[in-house]
Amino acid sequence: MENKEIRPGQEKEQEMLTCKMFLSKKFYEQLNDEGKEVFEYTPEGYCSTFQAICEEGITLGNCVMSFCEVAYIGLNPKYQIGEKTKVKCELYKNGKDDSTFSVLVTIGYQEEKEKHHELLIFAQRELTDSLYSFELVGDQTMFAL
Repeated sequence: MENKEIRPGQEKEQEMLTCKMFLSKKFYEQLNDEGKEVFEYTPEGYCSTFQAICEEGITLGNCVMSFCEVAYIGLNPKYQIGEKTKVKCELYKNGKDDSTFSVLVTIGYQEEKEKHHELLIFAQRELTDSLYSFELVGDQTMFAL
């Protein structure tokens, strides 16, 4: 994933990028009703479009992580995210290839000391000057025996 960030000394003009997050039917069906309203069916899969505003200190990666946290993790009943649940997302590049990346989600539930983790694996579909599209291709359940 390209790290579109304005560096100190550059113009502080905002860069707007249209982003599209795709889900397969498997991941779409895990969402609650509100989550299913965020994604619409297309021949390429279920898609949600959002705007990423890259400005000083905010990268495309920050925008993607925030959207995943709100639109997928927060609206997926399997994670049981409530008002007092602490969620932290970290973005990792997979090897030297920019075409895939992972988001490590750490979830802290108020009543538990132990932290829970989820690993989401994404594939980049398209990157242009005005569009970034990516797809959730796996989660940690793909490693289950």
